[in-house]
Amino acid sequence: MNSRQELEKLFTTWESTFPEHSGKFIRDGIINDELYQTAKVKICFLTKEPNDEKQQTWNLSDTLNTEFKGIFSIRIAEWSYGIQNNFPPIESIPATPEQLQHWLKKTAVVNVKKTGGRSSSDMAEIVKHAQQNKQYLLEQIRLIKPDILIAGVGKTKIFEHLFDVKSIKSEDKFDIVKWEGIKVINFYHPSCRISPSKSYSLLQNAVNSEKFRNL
Repeated sequence: MNSRQELEKLFTTWESTFPEHSGKFIRDGIINDELYQTAKVKICFLTKEPNDEKQQTWNLSDTLNTEFKGIFSIRIAEWSYGIQNNFPPIESIPATPEQLQHWLKKTAVVNVKKTGGRSSSDMAEIVKHAQQNKQYLLEQIRLIKPDILIAGVGKTKIFEHLFDVKSIKSEDKFDIVKWEGIKVINFYHPSCRISPSKSYSLLQNAVNSEKFRNL
């Protein structure tokens, strides 16, 4: 049984636990199992919620594996390329959609809230889902087995609540922890309105910082 099959078993139990999710549960996780398993550094992005005001059921991993569009996908691809290749200048990143999507496919994406939301998240709602989904979210992360988890959940209690570990600050003041062998950083959301070069540089500084390397 591969990782995506194990995740499917988890999702079946997860969805049945919360009747209000029936018909609206959006699966996520490893985008392309073959490319993820061969990645030099396994990276998982923890984000808030899928953008779907229609509240339908679908699979985010499948969508990201077959489609490539939007700031969300581009930023993850750039950050993935940087981590996997020791952060060369952002201008040198292969820029065609096909080349960028290759680096996106080497990652996993996990949403705290498994039902659709709007482009602007209701953070009280995200926190509520973090609390009720904690057991399943942590099990999902365990099944994905990343080396690095980049949490784009904003300045909320989600980060501390999920990982139950006292965080420290990186040199650039991002919260970082080591949880069950995984290095975790609370960074910007991939769709955050910050310039690509600035977010790339800040991630480079954080990942290469002495504190993060020594976690």
